Amino acid sequence: MIQWFECIVIQPPGEGKYMVSDGNTAEAAYYQLYDSTVNPVEYRWYTPDMSPIESEEITHWAFINLPGEA
Repeated sequence: MIQWFECIVIQPPGEGKYMVSDGNTAEAAYYQLYDSTVNPVEYRWYTPDMSPIESEEITHWAFINLPGEA
């Protein structure tokens, strides 16, 4: 079973690739530091091109647990 975390409650521990959802669809996305001079510690979601999920619509995230990983 996948343990989902609500974005407004818990943010990912750091940059990486995670499963994300907008409540209707699941997709893999990257969580990365946004290079901004206004707020240099801001992280943002980056979904793949042609993804049905827009970055601004992400409400939940989960760790990707592949077979054979601890």
